[in-house]
Amino acid sequence: MNKTKVTLNIKGMEFYCCHGLYPIEARVKQRFVVDVSLDYELQNGKIQLEDCIDYTSLADLIKTEMEIPEQLLENLALRIRTRIVEIFEQCIRCTVAITKHPQLGGNYESVKIEI
Repeated sequence: MNKTKVTLNIKGMEFYCCHGLYPIEARVKQRFVVDVSLDYELQNGKIQLEDCIDYTSLADLIKTEMEIPEQLLENLALRIRTRIVEIFEQCIRCTVAITKHPQLGGNYESVKIEI
């Protein structure tokens, strides 16, 4: 039976948590926005819920990982992506983007890491 590729996107998950290298970043919660995109395949025909990736479970996984402090956004994004691929075995591609708004000032709107 043929398969259909499905892309699941969760955009704009907002968190206030402590990530960063500087001591103040370990103490003061900052605003982060997470976007996740993943692909998986479904068998053509009648689709059942258990065939799909449950986006509520995916959002819960991301929330859990965001609560664990990390110095570098790159490591945080990589950890989230690794957990997604471990938990959702049908995932064939996954991209995680994390946007951080400046805590320490700066002449820019935000920093975004995408893995």
